[in-house]
Amino acid sequence: MAEFDNNMSGFAASRGRFIEVRDRYQQCRNDSASNSSDCAAVREQAFNYSKAALLHAADAAISQLDKIQARLDSDDDLSASVLLSLTTEIAGLKANISSARSDVESASTITELKSAGAALRSFMQDARRSFRLFSLHMAKAKYQEAFVRADILEKRMERLIEIMKNR
Repeated sequence: MAEFDNNMSGFAASRGRFIEVRDRYQQCRNDSASNSSDCAAVREQAFNYSKAALLHAADAAISQLDKIQARLDSDDDLSASVLLSLTTEIAGLKANISSARSDVESASTITELKSAGAALRSFMQDARRSFRLFSLHMAKAKYQEAFVRADILEKRMERLIEIMKNR
């Protein structure tokens, strides 16, 4: 949990720095009296901050997937087939996010960073949808036994009522 929080706070800080520098760059572009080398330096800062923000976001998503995997591994209520399918899905998501993270890391131009960031965002949206599914599966597995017991008790009650009606 601490690793996820650290990555998210790093993401928030990097994103804040990026937005600040992006605004300065837009002012620099709009100001005709600005020196082009100053604008290039500001653009380079914006590039580095956006890259750092994307890397922090990817790390946070991967640590969240690791946390979910640990929960799944420690949960005794899940059936083997459900556990296998969820584990496979988590491994696929981690591989996709890791691949997109390495693309972000190796990006050297703004265009490359934008395309790698778009891919990372797409994979993270898939992961966000999967987080909801994982929590539903875990809740279902946890309470499924209670529902089975409730069904058994309901059938017993129906038999008892039938016996009492026949008397």
